[in-house]
Amino acid sequence: TMDLDLTGHEVLREPAILKDLVQAFGDGILDVEGQVDRAKLGALVFNEPPELQKLSDITHPVIDARAGVFIDEARKDGFRVVVLEAAALIEAGRVWQVDEIWVTVAPLNVVVERVMKRSDMTEAEVLARIRNPMSEEDRSAAADIVIDTDCSLDELKERVREAWDALLARL
Repeated sequence: TMDLDLTGHEVLREPAILKDLVQAFGDGILDVEGQVDRAKLGALVFNEPPELQKLSDITHPVIDARAGVFIDEARKDGFRVVVLEAAALIEAGRVWQVDEIWVTVAPLNVVVERVMKRSDMTEAEVLARIRNPMSEEDRSAAADIVIDTDCSLDELKERVREAWDALLARL
């Protein structure tokens, strides 16, 4: 499994990317150590499609290249399934990277509560981050598998296990 969000965070620390980001967004996006402050950058790009596109244009080629290497290495090592975990794979236009798309869904209030529990964001900040031009219905329509996560953790594990077993049976 490759976490593309984590990979994106790592890419922000690369000197060439850092230089391009400062050129595009100014040095106000930097923390006291001269690294990208993701909260400051996020405040500039979320809900600002042209700014988000600038960020994507800078970071996605590097993330795509890393994903390609990861997939190639996994295939060479004989793995039958390679998982790319990505919060916005569909929205980012990166569906070409995968053979099958799995989407998780839950009611908005459940999603907001979950994000607030694991972060220091307010409800308004969470809503600003998760508002998306693509509706949950559109994301679900683009998916091969949709997993409703509005359930207990044990039930969710069973739903994922069933979907995983079905995937392995299809191979």
